Amino acid sequence: MLPENHACNARNKYPGRIYVKPEHDENFYCDDVEVDYKSDDLTYEAILNLFRGRYSPNFPESKKLKTNSDSKVFIYMNGHGGENFFKIQDTEVLQSEDFAKVYQEMHMKRMYKEILMFIDTCQAMSLFDQVEAPNLFLMGTSKTGQSAYSHQHDYELNIELNDKFTFAFYQFLAGEYLKYTKKTKLGDFPDLFPFSKLDSHIQIKSTHPTKTPADLHLYEYIPLPDTRIDGTTLYNLEDYDEANIL
Repeated sequence: MLPENHACNARNKYPGRIYVKPEHDENFYCDDVEVDYKSDDLTYEAILNLFRGRYSPNFPESKKLKTNSDSKVFIYMNGHGGENFFKIQDTEVLQSEDFAKVYQEMHMKRMYKEILMFIDTCQAMSLFDQVEAPNLFLMGTSKTGQSAYSHQHDYELNIELNDKFTFAFYQFLAGEYLKYTKKTKLGDFPDLFPFSKLDSHIQIKSTHPTKTPADLHLYEYIPLPDTRIDGTTLYNLEDYDEANIL
């Protein structure tokens, strides 16, 4: 989901390209990136309807979230926000009440087994204040009352290329910062991405009755580097034995 068609914006002097580093050595808008919602397609209602599976007749199958009671869902949101709001297109906002209602509806419809959600914005944790649906792991890159910061000014484009956590997380997954391994757990994130790196505090909220962030392995949601995905099964966790992790 992209609120603006950045790659084709007239102010972008590199048409069809989006860079995450000032060196412009890697085009992030590459062949393996598929954008289902962008520009005017991305609205408050579109986001909420995607989460809860409400679609109009003849809605494209490729734009639907096809999940069930066995699905583990990873959701990542990055943008402008503040206390109890996340901006959509500078005209609409998502609030904690919206997430609370949506996740409760998803739970009632048996649309997930677990959900892992990251929000990178100012006062991110305030967006989870009213969320109580079960089996959710919710991480914000800043606590209530705290800002999250942009990162890497590009003097050619005269913009900030990314935000501090989003870029650090990208580096982490790419092996450029520390190392993402089978041992990486959600509970490790406050130490992996400390205040000294982000200028904000990561916080985590769990609504799972028995599983804690220290029990959640990141590879349950995000492939390890150089992992092949066969299209249907990412990992077989039935035979998972933590004692045998390398």
